[in-house]
Amino acid sequence: DAVAGWPNDGVTAAALNDGLDFAWDGTIASATRGTFRLCWCSAALNCTSPEDFRQDVGTISVAGPNLSQSFTCTLGQSCTVSGVIGTVLSDDDKYAILVE
Repeated sequence: DAVAGWPNDGVTAAALNDGLDFAWDGTIASATRGTFRLCWCSAALNCTSPEDFRQDVGTISVAGPNLSQSFTCTLGQSCTVSGVIGTVLSDDDKYAILVE
């Protein structure tokens, strides 16, 4: 089954560079974070339904913190957020407090 939040139900646009490069039209901003199967479909098939993508070729990760986590800081005190859950998080990542 397709992963919710991927453009075009997870199917890429046509490949480039003799099939070496491919991309999804649009953004994956609303996709679930995690690691998923990456499957291939031969151009000889229709490549429009999940059943057409029969060959597992590896995995792909959607990096970032999981959505809808809740943290609390107290006015007048320093604030440290810990225990963020996500995929492929790094010590170099940064967060910002923004107006809703």
